[in-house]
Amino acid sequence: MVSVKENEDKTFAITALSHDSGKYAFVEDGTTMPTRTINTLTTVLNAVEGLQVSEKIVTINNKAISKLILDWQTQSGASKYEVQYRFANGDFKKIETLSSDAEIFNSDAGTYEIRVFSFNGLGQPSRQPAELTFNAVGKTAPPSDITNLSYEVVDDKNIKLRWDAVADQDVRAGGRIHIRHSPKTDGTGTFSDATDLVFGLSGASTEKVVSLLEGEYILKAQDDGDRFSTGETSIVIDLPDAQPKLLVQTRREDLDDPKFQGSKTNIGFDSGTASISLAGTGNFDSSTDIDSETSIDDIGGVSTTGTYLFNETLDLGAVYSLDLRKHILTDSVYSADLIDSVADIDARQDFDGTSSVDTNAEVFVQTSQDASSYSGFQKFANGTFKARTFKFKCVLTTQDTNQDIRVSQLGYVAEFQRRVEQSTTTIASGAGAKAVTFNSPFFTGTSALLGANSNPPAIGITAFNMASGDFFELTSIASTGFTVHFKNSSGSSVDRNFNFTAIGFGKG
Repeated sequence: MVSVKENEDKTFAITALSHDSGKYAFVEDGTTMPTRTINTLTTVLNAVEGLQVSEKIVTINNKAISKLILDWQTQSGASKYEVQYRFANGDFKKIETLSSDAEIFNSDAGTYEIRVFSFNGLGQPSRQPAELTFNAVGKTAPPSDITNLSYEVVDDKNIKLRWDAVADQDVRAGGRIHIRHSPKTDGTGTFSDATDLVFGLSGASTEKVVSLLEGEYILKAQDDGDRFSTGETSIVIDLPDAQPKLLVQTRREDLDDPKFQGSKTNIGFDSGTASISLAGTGNFDSSTDIDSETSIDDIGGVSTTGTYLFNETLDLGAVYSLDLRKHILTDSVYSADLIDSVADIDARQDFDGTSSVDTNAEVFVQTSQDASSYSGFQKFANGTFKARTFKFKCVLTTQDTNQDIRVSQLGYVAEFQRRVEQSTTTIASGAGAKAVTFNSPFFTGTSALLGANSNPPAIGITAFNMASGDFFELTSIASTGFTVHFKNSSGSSVDRNFNFTAIGFGKG
C-alpha cells in the first residue's frame, strides 16, 4: 500500500501495488507473466438484471403484516444498490442495501413502481435503473380453507373437533376460527345458514371441544381484516343409538298452529316463509320515497337484535336433572339485495348471491326450583340442567342492518338418562308390608308429560332365607319408592331379608 486519502464525501482513495511472485521467473528465464485481471472501479455500471418481486405475509411482534421481497442478480463491480419505489403514484422512497435483495414492509394492495440502481466504487449510479411494476395484493386476499377436519367423542354430550393449523399468518396472528352448526344431516348445510357454536376462537387453534349435536359442523377461517375463507369445511354427525333415554318432550315452536305463538321483541313472523326474523326499525310513514323501498317489513334496516320467548314453560312437576338439546334451522339473507341499497359496499362479503355471514341465532334456557323464582338465561346447545321448570328463548342478532336471519325451525329435545339404584345392605322386610324409599326419586311422568305414573321404575328383588312356598308381592311402585310384602304358602306375612334393584329414568 502506497497511500490512503480520505475524500470530502467520506470515501477513501487508496493507492497500492500488488505483489506478483511470477516476476522473478520472468526476469530469470523469460517465463510468461500471468495474465492480470484488472477491474475498473470508475466504470459506470449497467442496470442490474433479473429483478423480480414476490409478496408474503409474515408475523412481527405478534402482528401479521404484508411485505414485498425484491431480488436481483449480483452485479460485478457494484459497491451498493439503491431501491426506489412508490405506491399508487405517490412519492418515491429509497432503500440502500449492500446485498442483491431488499424488503418493503407493510405493503398495501395496489400498484408499486420499483427501480433499482447499482453504484460503482466511486458511488456513481448506473446509467439506467432496472424497472418493474408490481400489482400487490397486500392483505386483501381471503385466507385459505380449513383442512383435515375430524372429530372424536368425548362423552355423550361433547365431541372434540380437530383440524390442521391454518397456514395464513393473518389468521394465526389476530384472526379467528368460527364453528357453526346446522341440524341438516344430508350435507347441504352452509355456513351462512348455520348458527354459532363457537365464535371467535383463536386463529392459531387446531382443536375445540363442542356440544354433541346431530347435524353438520361447519368451519371457516377469518383473518385479522375480517375476511372469511372462500370455502367451507364441514363434517356430518349422525347420533349413534346410545344407552336408552326417556324422551320427555320434543318441543317445536314451528309446529304449533298457528306457528311461533310466543312473545316477540323486535321480531316479526313472515307467513310467506313460515319463519321469524328481525323486524325493521323504521315506520311506514317515515319513508320519504315509498316506491324505493325494497322491503316494507325492513324499512330503515333491520334491528340489530331481537328476542323470541317460547310459548310454553316446561314443568317436570318436581326437581330433576334433565338433558336438553337445542334444535334450530336458519337461513341468512340480505333484506335489501339491490346494490344501491348497500350502505357499506366495501364490507360486503359476497356479490354472487344472498349469502350472509354476519347474522346469528342462539337458544337460551332459564330454570326454577320452585316454578316461581328463575335463574338468569344461559345459552345452551346440549347439556344437563337440574330444575323443576324451564323457560326458553331465542335471540336473533345481526352485525349488519342490511342482513337478516330467518328461523324456520325452533325447539328443543328434553330427555332423562337411564338410571339404576340398588340397596347397599340387606333389608329385613318384617312380618308385614315393607315400604322402601329410593335415595333419589325417578321421573315417572305427569299429567302433562307422558301421563301420570306412566313410566314407573322396574323393580328387581333378590330374597334370602326363603322357605318352600314363600312368595312376595310388589305394590305402590312410584317415583319415590315401592312396597314389598313377603308371605308364606298359607298367605301369612313372614319376615324375610332382601336386596332390590330399581331401573328407571331421571334423578330428582
